[in-house]
Amino acid sequence: MANYEFWDELNKIVIAVNAYQDNSIEFNRRFINPWLGLGGVFGSQKQAKEAAEVLLKNIALDPQNADTWFELGLAQLRAGELDEAQQAFTKTIELHPEHAMAYLHLGHLHLNAGRLQDAELACLHALDFLSEVEDKKNAWNLLGDVFRKQNQYEKAFTAYQQADALLPHEESQPSLAEDPAEPEVDPLILSEAEEARFTALLPD
Repeated sequence: MANYEFWDELNKIVIAVNAYQDNSIEFNRRFINPWLGLGGVFGSQKQAKEAAEVLLKNIALDPQNADTWFELGLAQLRAGELDEAQQAFTKTIELHPEHAMAYLHLGHLHLNAGRLQDAELACLHALDFLSEVEDKKNAWNLLGDVFRKQNQYEKAFTAYQQADALLPHEESQPSLAEDPAEPEVDPLILSEAEEARFTALLPD
């Protein structure tokens, strides 16, 4: 980057920061990158409310950006604004129906609020789209917590087994009589509709 380009970008960031602090911004597309950068600064400094405010400015410029809505949800979650975070994650999914982490965070919010059916559905959607092992493990554990809250202990146990099967071999402690790579689901504890959905998530 040439020197004049560097100073031009720096000047734009300074302008955006000053405008944010003065609450006098006139939204313009040329400010979108400085707003994103400022949101990242606040986020890294754990200033959740300030990060959320900046991300809202960015959404005003680009309301169809699912990733920005997701980041807003995370910032609002850290700020304790749970209803707002739920709305942001819901908007994320509206724009990106396969956003697995948005579903996972919604699952946590629904569980904490006692919306157990919504939490179960969010977990199942998350498991449909998650690819990282650690995230899948978290989703199975969360689903187990949901079933436990519903007093569905057999299904809770099965979900926890699924999570345990995803642990690295040296961390897992399987029974000698079990093969953790192929956990089984007792179809008697599930309705026909639940069985079809639940067993579809099991490894082949």
